Amino acid sequence: MSFYEILEKHPNHIIIYTDGSRQKGSTSAAAVISSFKQTLLHRLPLYAWTFTAELIAINMALDHVKNSKTNQFLIVTDSLSSFTAINSDRNRNLLVTMIKNKIHNIMVKNNSIKLVWSPSHIGILSNEKADQAASLAHSLPISNIPIPMYKIRKVIGVKIAHLC
Repeated sequence: MSFYEILEKHPNHIIIYTDGSRQKGSTSAAAVISSFKQTLLHRLPLYAWTFTAELIAINMALDHVKNSKTNQFLIVTDSLSSFTAINSDRNRNLLVTMIKNKIHNIMVKNNSIKLVWSPSHIGILSNEKADQAASLAHSLPISNIPIPMYKIRKVIGVKIAHLC
């Protein structure tokens, strides 16, 4: 089923577009809720990678859903790696596990929530807005967002390797 067919099949769902970005040592995440004209932005700690940023953007969208009075949502990501990880039974990433648990807890409350993958940079206006928002977030102060510790260990390991 194509992206547009999925949208047509869920006309009453609120759509949240997410994106993560990394450029020049800065990492950021954004979620754009088009129908509410609301954008959530975070600049992430320096040791966050793009995959982590994409997952955090999805997690931000889920936090919005969790606190919303509306109960039908599509969360759109253009990150195939994040989409695949969340839909995999084998992925042991802590952030992926947290996202899966959050989705489950939201669905238990009779909410309809679907994670949808869309190709990037093909002219989907709201997806492009999420991309622009994630780029804009690089100019913000670093948010106090918890990042799994294994990312810090990996960065420290790389730094030590460069010293040797």
